[in-house]
Amino acid sequence: MILEFWRGLWKLSLLSALVVFNTLASTFYSKADAQIVPDNTLGNESSVVTPNSNVRGLPATLIEGGATRGVNLFQSFSQFNVGDAQRVYFANPTGIENILTRVTGNSVSNIFGTLGVNGNANLFFLNPNGIVFGQNASLDVAGSFFATTADSFDFGNGLEFSTTNPQAAPLLSVSVTPGLQYGANPGNINSVGNLVVGQDLTLAGGNLDLQGQLQASRDLTLQAQDTVKVGTILSPGALLTIEAGNKITTTAEINTSIDAGKGGDIKLTSGIGGIDTRAGAVIVVSGNGDGGNITLSAIGDIFTSDVKSFVSQGGVGNGGNITITSQNGNIDTSGGIINSSGFGSQSTPAKSGDVSLTAHGDITTADVGSYIGNGGIGNGGNVTITSQSGKFSLDNNTINSVTNSFGKGGDIKITAESVSLDNSAALLAEALGQGTAGSISVKANQSISLANGSLINASFNPSNFEYVYLEESSANNIILEANSIDLSGASNVITNTLGSANAGDVNINTQNLTITGGSEVLSQTFGTGKAGNIKVNYLNDKASSSVTFSGVAPFAKDEQGDDIILNENGIPTGGFSSGLFATTENNPLDSNAPTATGSGGNITVNTGSLKIQDGAAISARSRSSGDAGVITIDVNNLEMTGGGQILTPALGNGKAGDINISATSDINVSGSNTDYGNRFQQIQNAFIEQGLTEENALNEAFKRAQFTIDTLGNSSQGGFVPSGFQLSSYTNKDAGNISINSKNGSINL
Repeated sequence: MILEFWRGLWKLSLLSALVVFNTLASTFYSKADAQIVPDNTLGNESSVVTPNSNVRGLPATLIEGGATRGVNLFQSFSQFNVGDAQRVYFANPTGIENILTRVTGNSVSNIFGTLGVNGNANLFFLNPNGIVFGQNASLDVAGSFFATTADSFDFGNGLEFSTTNPQAAPLLSVSVTPGLQYGANPGNINSVGNLVVGQDLTLAGGNLDLQGQLQASRDLTLQAQDTVKVGTILSPGALLTIEAGNKITTTAEINTSIDAGKGGDIKLTSGIGGIDTRAGAVIVVSGNGDGGNITLSAIGDIFTSDVKSFVSQGGVGNGGNITITSQNGNIDTSGGIINSSGFGSQSTPAKSGDVSLTAHGDITTADVGSYIGNGGIGNGGNVTITSQSGKFSLDNNTINSVTNSFGKGGDIKITAESVSLDNSAALLAEALGQGTAGSISVKANQSISLANGSLINASFNPSNFEYVYLEESSANNIILEANSIDLSGASNVITNTLGSANAGDVNINTQNLTITGGSEVLSQTFGTGKAGNIKVNYLNDKASSSVTFSGVAPFAKDEQGDDIILNENGIPTGGFSSGLFATTENNPLDSNAPTATGSGGNITVNTGSLKIQDGAAISARSRSSGDAGVITIDVNNLEMTGGGQILTPALGNGKAGDINISATSDINVSGSNTDYGNRFQQIQNAFIEQGLTEENALNEAFKRAQFTIDTLGNSSQGGFVPSGFQLSSYTNKDAGNISINSKNGSINL
């Protein structure tokens, strides 16, 4: 098989080629045979070895002679070894740009001392038996170095420089880029040395085991017919390529960072054995310039620790793209962070790179992010995760695409057979300054699950209220689509806006939606823009589809079980209703915030069976001067039990919204929420203990619990009345209309 090297960075005539090296553990050999024996394949142009020469003021073995063909010098040996502490140099006659060396004998080449070129020529070294670099091995090559265990350099048109058919040096009349012709069992390259070259470094063989350090000033390429195992690799600002027919394993950091200019690209490509970089990070950092792109591609499984491409704070540049692809296996990046970030300025806006993970099987991640750094200007990159036939899992980690100033946050798109977010896992597409949050799309053939405080948020970080009141700040849309969708344990799906632009819509398409334990789908406006609309639609068949909202979030209490734990804003962490909420709100946490005037969003539910029970609610409320939204229910059956509620109240100066309910069969409303009084009293006591007795603080605690308020609008104090069930549209201004229609069934209230 011929392995073509597509990038020619040295010349054979005007050839430009890549350089590759290998290292072996020091336990393999303590010293080399140190024999360098020319063969007779070049006739009267044979290599000449002169020991005890002087090279650069120190004793060395000098290799001269060889066959000159234009800018290329061919050397041929039956044995080639460099002993421990020995210095071996190839002479570099005037006009020679490339020195091509082959070993035609049957022994491995042991390089335990210094191998160099007494000049600036590139050095190509060919030994199909194998090459070993000991712990004291070093390279003194100002140009590029290329070491391989292939049988021959193949120049095309029948021209080759072969070890198994060692003819005279080819007459090269044109400029060509050599490929490699491998035998049935190519030798290995092993190294524990510190191999540094002035330009490109290329190592190509059967297996590569490189536990020393590799460093190239330009491109660094590692290619194996079977496996690659590497230690520390440094290739500042240059291309790093690692290819293996079977598996790539790293045991230390891979780094192509640079202080100024573009960081180097990193490309790892393997076969069925996959890629494993868990023992060392893959990093590209630019101090001032674009981060390099990182690509990991395998037929088998891929495991990673940190994979990062970013621009240092204070620099200006785009984050690099990160692409991880497993054709037939799984991807697991839970061992580290996947991150691309850029940093822009007023004159030079930046973009963080796109992050893409694609696998045939399961995908599991830790934090994944694409964002513009704090104080930077520009757009966040897109994050795309695609599992063609497996599950995507995120546990207590975050996927985000964020812009911190002017610009747009990138989109997040997740597609899988099933999607699971657990233990405060989060998908965040946020605009934390004057900009627009990206959209979030989660689609699964089977199920989507958010559990134990997990979050999908296309809006703003609540910790940044002090600087997000800007005219153009807005959220974007959220789409959830699966056969079944479940939100539990106070998990939330949120869009909001604090500026003049509208909050994003939330569209949920599913056969079975269940929201329990104080979980919410929530769209809010705190500004002049509108809250987003919330739409729930059946996916395939209305008759078999269902939506259930049930229960409230339990209170978190201290170790003694006496006092309710409050969050950082002084709000209890429990007691809130499960359900759908599209509201307009004055900011309850910042008295200096502008008054909200945007209207609340509309809520539409179109499904077969709708159940609202045990304190759950659907609410399009106004707690500002904006109007409340409209709620439209189109179902076959509706059940509201145990204090379930549908509300469109206006508690400020806006109009209450309409409620329209249409059912083809029965509508049943019954029962009460027996826990209401206890919830109310516990939250009220918590506020009194904190000295928060004014209406706005108490209302904030109940804004999601959806209780009826006796004293409405601008009164200084509100009273609360326990509610069994409620279909309510009320205000101190213009009340909304309530329309209930059952086409073929009964209505029981």
